[in-house]
Amino acid sequence: MPKFFVLSVLILLLPDYSFAQNAPDPMQCQQIRQAAAQYGFAAARRHALMTYGPEAVKVGDQCFAKTRRARR
Repeated sequence: MPKFFVLSVLILLLPDYSFAQNAPDPMQCQQIRQAAAQYGFAAARRHALMTYGPEAVKVGDQCFAKTRRARR
């Protein structure tokens, strides 16, 4: 029983890429836009790349791509 419990906890705590989102949610986009407004787009993008990796930069780019499409 304890082995099953420990195994269950480990499985639940491990990050899994299968739960990754294809598109950012509205709160993520709002936070990304605020960071870009406060620090500048290039600095926010550079920080995301160094801190979170290329996937975070792709998510941020999707937020701004949607904004540009909506304005047209």
